[in-house]
Amino acid sequence: MAAIDVTSWATTVRASVIQGYAESAIFPDEAMDRRIHTNQASLVFPKLDPRFPSNKADGSLLADSTDTEPAVNLALDLPLKMHTYIPYSALNTESVTIEGDYSERLGRDLRAGQDNRFVAFCLKTAIARSSNAGRVFWQTGVGFTTDDQQAESAANVVRDILKNFADNEVPDSERKYVLVSPSIFFDLLRSKMIRSRDFTSDSDNSGQLSRISFGDATIMRAVSVFDQDFSSPTTKLLLAPSKYLADYSGNFGIGWVGNAFGTGYVETINTRVSDQPAHEAVLVNARVHFGTTNKLDEGFVYVDENVNV
Repeated sequence: MAAIDVTSWATTVRASVIQGYAESAIFPDEAMDRRIHTNQASLVFPKLDPRFPSNKADGSLLADSTDTEPAVNLALDLPLKMHTYIPYSALNTESVTIEGDYSERLGRDLRAGQDNRFVAFCLKTAIARSSNAGRVFWQTGVGFTTDDQQAESAANVVRDILKNFADNEVPDSERKYVLVSPSIFFDLLRSKMIRSRDFTSDSDNSGQLSRISFGDATIMRAVSVFDQDFSSPTTKLLLAPSKYLADYSGNFGIGWVGNAFGTGYVETINTRVSDQPAHEAVLVNARVHFGTTNKLDEGFVYVDENVNV
């Protein structure tokens, strides 16, 4: 792949770049190992597989030239891109601030598209663990119809995700994140287990509704790719590489450890506004260039629905 051309960056690009988004509510910036590509060369992450020490006498050979540290190479995706034209007539009617409005909206939509790929990658990685090792069930249907029963079922999802991490000896100090369907999240708000340990006054309105801190995990909500069949590219994963595509029908959540998910950026999300006289319009472009990788298999758990009949 040819090296990126930045010879005219300072004069023709930098001045027109606008950061068009706030931190996503879907996939937090701190919820991954983020690194920047300095060029188009391969980016290597350590593979954090568990290893065990052995007893060896002093003077014995501890390592030789054949020993290598386990690592994974991050494969870049093609850039994600969006654009829209704003007619001069709209600019004249609504004033130039509309450029900023469109830039912000495209940046937000681009970030959501990127996050959908992040969630899909975590789901596919968790599902690939052997013998459904990372599988957690959300119980619905018979026996889970009242508010209290639904709240209990949602709390069990969180409990089982954290238990899965504990069973795999993921340290308490590692950042953990749980992203679930709104159906689970809002049931969770009625759970006594969550309220009594997270909400300071044990009342329904005293907590932060967009995120819940429980144990050593941050719990969030999003529709994302849950419970949708993306075995072929569709709207939310349009033309995505195969590493993001699978049948996610019946999936309603994902848990991951921050250091298990690696992301490498050639360029972070940006939007750019440029004049297009031939089209009698202003063109707003948004783009991001990144790749993803898995550093720790045990760092991913997924949620399946189990409908009781």
